[in-house]
Amino acid sequence: MRRACVDVFRGERIESRHRVRFAISGPAAAKPCDDDAPVFLRSAAKPFQAAAVVQSGGLAGPGIGDDTLAIVAASHGGEAPHVALVAALLARLGLDESALRCGTHPPLHEPTAVRLRGRISPLHHNCSGKHAGMLAAAAALGAPAESYLDADGAVQQLMRRTVALACGMPIERVEVAIDGCGAATFAVPLASAARAFALLASPSAAPAELREPLARVAHAMRAHPHLVGGTGRFDTRLMETCGGRLIANAGAEGVEGIADCERGLGMCLKVCDGAARAVGPAVLEVLRDAGSITDEALLALDDVRRPLLRNYAGAAVGRIVAEVEPTSA
Repeated sequence: MRRACVDVFRGERIESRHRVRFAISGPAAAKPCDDDAPVFLRSAAKPFQAAAVVQSGGLAGPGIGDDTLAIVAASHGGEAPHVALVAALLARLGLDESALRCGTHPPLHEPTAVRLRGRISPLHHNCSGKHAGMLAAAAALGAPAESYLDADGAVQQLMRRTVALACGMPIERVEVAIDGCGAATFAVPLASAARAFALLASPSAAPAELREPLARVAHAMRAHPHLVGGTGRFDTRLMETCGGRLIANAGAEGVEGIADCERGLGMCLKVCDGAARAVGPAVLEVLRDAGSITDEALLALDDVRRPLLRNYAGAAVGRIVAEVEPTSA
């Protein structure tokens, strides 16, 4: 287990500090230490939930492209292309937005939210693609559509089994609670989550039943980074800037999962207090320390790596700086 900190400066004085835990793993990593406390992955589990949908057969057949799989794995911004893909998948199932049980929130893409002025639906929820994918899995498994969020139902049990398999854990050790969108969310040690992202980076190293699903998910996310997050979103910017080397997937409360497809590494990071402002600086510093990002990419993302704090008049009054703690001897 590694640690980092993110310092928030006002002037030259540290005003706040965010503690960060992270793990880096290859696909054949040993079991995590007992003191590696589980964290809820939240939306960082979506690539593996998307793999479960692939396993179910819910995304088989003509007309299902990589863009559809990417939106199933996405925490999208609610932009028009995102919403259109979710609606199309539902229509393929003979359903509409009323089948989604994720709730409703304004699009994360602010210009879209302003344009719509409250004329929103569950399609705009950042998890609507995942929920549409779960409805596709329900259809493939012969489960009623209205049961797709049932904790003991076929769909959510498949999700838990797939996350456990990717993490290299017995299913009973994967803790379960309810996410903000109403689906199950899974708590696992960071080292186990890092192992899962390593398998996303190197699907050929995964258990046999996961190889094709993870390979399909990884290919879809790398091919369509604009669907994984959206305009201006950190995950999309990171993936585009790194030219397909990295797969990034954020979770609420300061979680981020990264797959380095060039080196076959997986990483998972948790900002201990859940502060979103610490995620970008911490992730980029962890990637720099691990040798998983180029200097050119860091420069292109410098506004995220070392963001300035500005007051309401636009003047710079501070900065945010991340630092990885050295490994113990």
